[in-house]
Amino acid sequence: MSAERDWTATTLVVHRGRVLLHAHRKLGLVLPLGGHIEPGELPDEAALREVREESGFEVELLHAPPVWPLTDVRQLARPVALLLEDISPGHQHIDLIYIATLKDQPDHPSHPPGSGTEELMWLSATEIETVEMPENVRSLARYALEIVENGSADGRRLPPGARVRPADSSNDRLIRPDEPGLA
Repeated sequence: MSAERDWTATTLVVHRGRVLLHAHRKLGLVLPLGGHIEPGELPDEAALREVREESGFEVELLHAPPVWPLTDVRQLARPVALLLEDISPGHQHIDLIYIATLKDQPDHPSHPPGSGTEELMWLSATEIETVEMPENVRSLARYALEIVENGSADGRRLPPGARVRPADSSNDRLIRPDEPGLA
């Protein structure tokens, strides 16, 4: 018997050396922000929506530039990972994992009351190692911090121009990492 599979989008938001995770009420686990991709919704739009719904933050997704210079189609933000997760017996999620940064760069980001999560946490690299969470979440959080802080992780570098604003098709151009306001 095959498993029931749902498509989901998960986003690791990084800001000033910390990654945003939350205590998921239903599952009782520390996880990144994310959820199901709605019918007719694009995966990168779902990633942005889930962050907004669960935290109140507006974010920009990071991803490598397009592989081919296709001009007659829109190229979507590519996730950094595509996972098959066992949720319960007979139920799996096909999870597209994204990394993002805050659009606005507040000194002390907070979240609005009633944002849909029990507890939001901005964790440093050191704190990621001490908070109880699934090992795959810990590994992805480490990776997200390395990518945003250093432009690389485990020797793998993102190419120059790795930031885009995929949710706004009128602003679908590549953004240079050294462009003002992105540091």
